[in-house]
Amino acid sequence: MVNILIADDDLNFSKDLINNILSNEEVKICNLCTNGKEVLQVLDNEKIDIIILDLRMPIFSGIEVLDNLSNLQKEKYKNSIIVISGDDSYFSQLMKNPLVFDYVIKGTKTHEIAFRINRLIEHKDISAKRKKIIDELKKIGYDINYKGTIYLIEAILNIYTNRDILLDNLQRDVYPIIAKMYNKTPHNIKCNINNATELMYYKCESKVLKEYFKFYDDTKPSIKTVIYTVLNKLN
Repeated sequence: MVNILIADDDLNFSKDLINNILSNEEVKICNLCTNGKEVLQVLDNEKIDIIILDLRMPIFSGIEVLDNLSNLQKEKYKNSIIVISGDDSYFSQLMKNPLVFDYVIKGTKTHEIAFRINRLIEHKDISAKRKKIIDELKKIGYDINYKGTIYLIEAILNIYTNRDILLDNLQRDVYPIIAKMYNKTPHNIKCNINNATELMYYKCESKVLKEYFKFYDDTKPSIKTVIYTVLNKLN
């Protein structure tokens, strides 16, 4: 469940937006704030995942809310805030702010804003899955900074987000996707992932591999085995 806070002193707008958001069963509207001071109080005391923030509010403006977040909150809400404004004068400034995922001009239809919220939810889900993949590969000794590992992370993420992709033929169905992302050849992607896995195999203790892969028999786990095992950890 994704917990959303809406901060806007226009209650009619907020109610209309809520009606559009609630069509998504994964979403819960946790709070409706009408001024910036209320927003900061809520963030101090409740679990919020996404903030819809009007820039022009009484007591504290949206800008002042952003400026008064703690360092911990600024880390938590990276790419988690959709700003709403009656004009675009702050657009350039705020779109460079790591907290802001999107900037919406007031007057935009609320169903369009709801669409952008859904897009943010998808973005957060993918970011969380990417972190989980990285954590899993670290457990078995992959060097996360090695380019072959970076390609492997993207391969696993692409397979996870596109269930039509099969593991039967990585060279045909997966590596071309990663190759296009990095302007490489599928063969180059394959070689680098193989190299990263060789490095992992010689770096990781045998008992760690046995515990992680369960049926591991002291031979180097195949790329398919690595991908399949990590995918199972994501579910």
